[in-house]
Amino acid sequence: MSRTIYKYHIDTPDKMLRLPAPEPLSVGMQGEEMMLWAAVTPGATESEVYVKIVGTGHPCPAEPWKFLGTVFDGRYVWHVFWRMVSP
Repeated sequence: MSRTIYKYHIDTPDKMLRLPAPEPLSVGMQGEEMMLWAAVTPGATESEVYVKIVGTGHPCPAEPWKFLGTVFDGRYVWHVFWRMVSP
C-alpha cells in the first residue's frame, strides 16, 4: 500500500488521534493552528497515537514518549511528544 502524508489539527495539550499505520513526521503552526503531519497508509488498521504538548520550563514526559518537535507560537514555545498506544 502507498503511504500518504496527512495533517491533523492538535487543539489540546493532550490529544488522542486514530491514524492508519502512522509515522509522525513533524509539527508546526499553520496560520494560527498547531498541526501534526504524519505518513499514513490509507485503508490500513488504525492505531491510537497520543500527543502531549508541554511548555518550556514544564516537566517533559518520560519513556515511552518520543520527542516530535518544537513549535513557535507567537511568544509561546511548545514541545510536542507522541507515543503509540495500539498497533
